[in-house]
Amino acid sequence: MRIRLLLFICLAPIIGMAQVPSGYYNGTQGKLKDELKMTLHNIIKDHTEFPYTSSNTDVWDILKVADADSIYQDSVVGIYSGFRMLASEEYNNNTGWSREHVWAQSRGELGTNKGPGTDTHNLHAEDISTNSARSNRNFDYGDTEYIDQSGKYSGPTGSFTSSSAYVWEPRDEVKGDVARSIFYMATRYEGENGEPDLELVEELQDQSSTSPVHARLSVLLEWHQLDPVDNWERRRNDVIYSYQENRNPFIDHPEFVDRIWGEAPVNPCDTVILHYQFNPDSLLFNIDESLTTIVADYSFQVSGLTNQLFIIPPANFTISLEESFETYIESNDTLKLTSVNGDVQKELFVRYEGEHKDTVVVDSIQHITTCDSIFYQPLKVQFQKTEEPPVTGSADVISDKIFVYPNPIRNSATFQVEGFDFTTLYNANGSVIFKTSKSRKVEKALEKIQPGVYYLHISMKGKLYTQKLIKLE
Repeated sequence: MRIRLLLFICLAPIIGMAQVPSGYYNGTQGKLKDELKMTLHNIIKDHTEFPYTSSNTDVWDILKVADADSIYQDSVVGIYSGFRMLASEEYNNNTGWSREHVWAQSRGELGTNKGPGTDTHNLHAEDISTNSARSNRNFDYGDTEYIDQSGKYSGPTGSFTSSSAYVWEPRDEVKGDVARSIFYMATRYEGENGEPDLELVEELQDQSSTSPVHARLSVLLEWHQLDPVDNWERRRNDVIYSYQENRNPFIDHPEFVDRIWGEAPVNPCDTVILHYQFNPDSLLFNIDESLTTIVADYSFQVSGLTNQLFIIPPANFTISLEESFETYIESNDTLKLTSVNGDVQKELFVRYEGEHKDTVVVDSIQHITTCDSIFYQPLKVQFQKTEEPPVTGSADVISDKIFVYPNPIRNSATFQVEGFDFTTLYNANGSVIFKTSKSRKVEKALEKIQPGVYYLHISMKGKLYTQKLIKLE
């Protein structure tokens, strides 16, 4: 270890207590999508650059502080492996640790000259053989755990690769860290001044591709939610800021991710409140919109389930504004309301017009806002032939099939179903938590969700099944 590094390591805990500078993110308020992304780019660009290797301060030196073990300050922690490695063994004739480019160096030909290839928001310490195993693989779920079997630092890593796809899945503890490093790179580098224009895509890239794109966006968004920002990541952001004088905005403000790439609701688009009352053959919704200065369109749909939880043909439902019952649409279409610089106070009328069955259950009403956000107002209504008052209640659609156990869930759960198309988890407010077609993703997500009531919808062979889940403290 070079003597000057002793000072850096001793200073690490002090740097870790730094705060986001006042006014650093001025100008981001109320912005979305590309406008927000470009605003953040202008904030974090033109950072202080350091050489890849030098007798003066270089990226080795910064990583020795940024990735220092929280207990053993003379060691660094590998991002994918979790191995504790002596900081002084930088490379060490191919037996020590190396500098991992999370946004793979070949994806856009980043190089190792000053610039994107030496940006330490993207560089992390890693065991050499684990670094090599990851190579430039796309980020997605794998099926085979990577066990490092060579070098001084070896053993199980908790990261996964795949025998059938060119992908890499980091260990659970850093899935979000990896995602936010990638989001940073796609925002920091927009093709200015000879720099690459880095973008996120859904399609997996070949090993030989040098295009400035990285995959897989949907999975990275999922990992961002499953592994929230922690103190390790905040301290690392502070350390790098003390050198480069720029920050990773997605660590300071995780909500920026959804405002740029996601479909999560952002004000004022999440202000829809549906109040409903019941009649023997219909639902009446009062829609209360509280908007400010935007023009917004709201589209509504209704989905229906029988008591066996099969999908009712869409034509069984009509939907209209109460003030105009003569005009209605079928439930697989949408009814649009528009608000201009003010409130919408409307009543939405949903009527069942098919041949009455013994029991028909309306499962949810959906609305889609101009922010591309989708919400479901869960409910349960039974339409009956008799003149008796209808049964009413809250969302409690229960299938006689069990897909997740144990339920209630305390820590982990098993998802056991074969041949399903996809599954979607909703919280008690009807917001989508995740949607996936892979069983292992369901189990991992159920481990991470907060305590509460959830509804798991499983689409399988043209039928829809629902299981109510409870996550305990």
